[in-house]
Amino acid sequence: MRIAIIGGGITGLTTALALKKFNIEASVFESFSDLRIEGAGVWMQPNALKVFDFLAIKEDIISNGTSLTKVELLNGKTLIPFQNTNSNLVENGNLPIVAMHRGRLLETLYSKLNPEKVHFNKRLESLSEHNNNISLKFEDGSEEKFDLVLGADGIHSAVRKSVFDDTSLRYSGQTCWRGIADFNMPNNFLATGNETWLNNKRFGFSNINAKQVYWFAVEKAEENETDETHLVKEKVSMKFSEFHPLINQIINATERNSIFRNDISDLKRLKTWSKGNVCLLGDAGHATTPNMGQGACQGIEDAYFIAHYLKESESAAEAFTKFEQKRRKKVDSIVNQSWQFGQMAHSTLGRTISIALMKILPASIMQKQLEKVYELEAI
Repeated sequence: MRIAIIGGGITGLTTALALKKFNIEASVFESFSDLRIEGAGVWMQPNALKVFDFLAIKEDIISNGTSLTKVELLNGKTLIPFQNTNSNLVENGNLPIVAMHRGRLLETLYSKLNPEKVHFNKRLESLSEHNNNISLKFEDGSEEKFDLVLGADGIHSAVRKSVFDDTSLRYSGQTCWRGIADFNMPNNFLATGNETWLNNKRFGFSNINAKQVYWFAVEKAEENETDETHLVKEKVSMKFSEFHPLINQIINATERNSIFRNDISDLKRLKTWSKGNVCLLGDAGHATTPNMGQGACQGIEDAYFIAHYLKESESAAEAFTKFEQKRRKKVDSIVNQSWQFGQMAHSTLGRTISIALMKILPASIMQKQLEKVYELEAI
């Protein structure tokens, strides 16, 4: 069976590794010229680490990042936790959250694959299927034919646009700046994932290694606004000047050209993730807002399940049906929870209610909610 994976990001490379685990070869086509090792950070949560354990690369992932043993929601002005317990433990089956540079994660995944199977500068132009044979045309003029195509090319998926007509994004009303700062974090924050709230704005940060901090800053904004690169650091610093001085210290320790801005959107629910011998994975099929830190993790889970079902099924249609039946409930729940969390966090009333609940809810209830997210279901 000839399988093409469109998209050489986290979901695409993990899918190729999962298929390789079952001795199924796949060709990966990435639109960019390299692994795009620039960029910001990512949190690999316990459900993703369980997949990496299955792929025998968990220790590589952990060694290339910082293990976070708790995540805390803090008052933006004082950096005092809102929770009534001072900490919200994240360990699940002795697995932490691993904060790491996105580029380092991609390098780790790529290093485990046959480089001849990963093709760069291959931006998809069109996809057509005839008699169970799929023709892929790329912008460089080349054409490839496959039996099955897995679209892992992100929220703006060219595969999705080629296969489905009724797809659209949903803008959250919020924009996000992300960056990597060379910064010596105070000891009490070294192993903590932190998010701070103040005046309908959010700022999150964590170490990704001993000398670097990944951060994100979120506020309400009109869609498609842009920044001038030479002014972006000062702009973000000014917007978050009311926060604790540590926040501005992190922002000011960041190089201007390593600050990236993206509007926060998700994908309106698709009726199905597959059509014919084409199936969507990760953000291509169910992009979520980043409020739960589960976007990449859900793509990694997709890789695990689609590989298993392609191995055990007699046809692509059977594999795709099993895959969607397994994944829909959890994915829909995370997309909806993440959207609601973002809306509440940027509403005065919603934020007040959220903080009040955090102060009175037992830690055990919060832990049970996390365990549902961190679970990797049995096949």
